[in-house]
Amino acid sequence: MATTKRVTLDEVAKAVGGTVVGDGSIEITGVAGIREAQEGELTFLANPRYEAYLAKTRASAIILAENHLDLGKPLIQNSNPYLAFLNAVRFFAGDGERPAKGIHPTAVVAPDARVAPDVSVGPLVTIGPGASVGPRCVLHPGCVVGARTRIGADPLPFPNVVVREDCV
Repeated sequence: MATTKRVTLDEVAKAVGGTVVGDGSIEITGVAGIREAQEGELTFLANPRYEAYLAKTRASAIILAENHLDLGKPLIQNSNPYLAFLNAVRFFAGDGERPAKGIHPTAVVAPDARVAPDVSVGPLVTIGPGASVGPRCVLHPGCVVGARTRIGADPLPFPNVVVREDCV
């Protein structure tokens, strides 16, 4: 994810609710996946099947749940690395410009779906039967919210994200 924001690892850790292990003064300029990350970027490990990439990643720092002392890189420890990384993405992306509240005319919303009054539902979004979409949600173009799915407050699914039926 390209960005021009430059912050220390300590600042990122504070924003995502993590603890720095190692040099918290290093500069972080963005976030990326473990395989794509470059120097200056932060990545994460949440799934053990990607652990082999820890030694290969070019990221300057890693978010993970436990301390891997042999990495030779600063870490942010957090009990939920996936959520911490999501918060890091939001931290670097900033608030940005929110789309206007309302439901786009090309969106398809099931008659029995519950949609909070302050949401932004973009073009070609589908909200299935029995689904509920919480306050301040922004559903970008092409998103699909499956039947009986519940989305809480403040999510920001990007274009073409699919949340399958019965998910919470």
